[in-house]
Amino acid sequence: MVPKTIIGVDPPVQLLRAVKPANNDFAIRIIKLLMTLRRPLPLPAPSNLPPVRRAGRNIVSGVGIVVLPLYRAHGAEQLTFFCTLCYSCPMADLDFMNDAAFERFKTLIYNESGILFTTTNRSVLEQRLRELLRENSLTTVDQYYAKATASRDELKKLLTAVTTNLTRFFRNQPHFDAFEKFVIPEIIKIKKTTGNFTIKIWSAGCSTGEEPYTIAMMLSEILPAPWKYDIIASDLSLKCLMTAKEGFYDKSHVVGIPDNYLKKYFDMTEDGYRAKDELKSHIRFDYHNLKNDTGMRGIDITFCRNVLIYFDIETQTQIVNKFYDSMNSQGFLYIGHSESLFGMKTPFTFLKTEWTTLYKK
Repeated sequence: MVPKTIIGVDPPVQLLRAVKPANNDFAIRIIKLLMTLRRPLPLPAPSNLPPVRRAGRNIVSGVGIVVLPLYRAHGAEQLTFFCTLCYSCPMADLDFMNDAAFERFKTLIYNESGILFTTTNRSVLEQRLRELLRENSLTTVDQYYAKATASRDELKKLLTAVTTNLTRFFRNQPHFDAFEKFVIPEIIKIKKTTGNFTIKIWSAGCSTGEEPYTIAMMLSEILPAPWKYDIIASDLSLKCLMTAKEGFYDKSHVVGIPDNYLKKYFDMTEDGYRAKDELKSHIRFDYHNLKNDTGMRGIDITFCRNVLIYFDIETQTQIVNKFYDSMNSQGFLYIGHSESLFGMKTPFTFLKTEWTTLYKK
């Protein structure tokens, strides 16, 4: 069992006793503090911390956060530490990306996508950049910055890498309860007077497709004849869009789908489930940067859930107002349950239903 203490300080400092291993930002501050000592650290690593060789680095196995001093007396120029929560921990080298490089990438990503990185989520960017450096056989972030700014294809790969793609089928069930019992009946009531019997839906930030497939299954079940539906599903990640278009999900990813839906709309394979072509035919997957106007109009319902949180307030407002411009009168907007339009200069009207809250044009 690895002691939850910092090894190598005389006397030992019990600073991490109550700190969870995942608290990497705290660990970085502690290590930087230790590096200011600028003297050989007298205590060797204890014998009960067997090193494990992974990815060319000596990693300490166990739990907790442990500092392994590389003595200046042995020719080391700096301390190295390892967070044993993850063997591929990106913090193994504190000098991986200096502040100037961070500002360059931060500005590039913001200008291209509106996604904002700060000191709070800097470690996420560093981790993604490490992966990109390995893929491109590069050794420094400056080399990769030069490549990303010289190639639009590589820039798209960078933007794909820095997006977070956590999603699942029927995520946030109250949203879909309101969708079935309130939103769709309202849209039908509004549109039937126009003679237009097609409902247009935009899944913005669709990730690997679970959201648009969920919407498609529900509409296939609840829409009466002669009503039809079209779904536009967009994302910044080309990798995610490829997964979504394929429509294949392993068994662990379809847990949230009701059994009757799963049997009706998916084909079971040896490795998982694949969406049937009839279901796919209602969805058009497309690459789109939310910072730009799609030119789409006539949207009845927009889903943009758990996406706005990655932008600053100015960019959020621009995106939301683009949604407004793209939608039909009295259309509906879904955002994440932890997101809000409060404080934004937007013409959307807040709407509270029996099941959840949303916004209406």
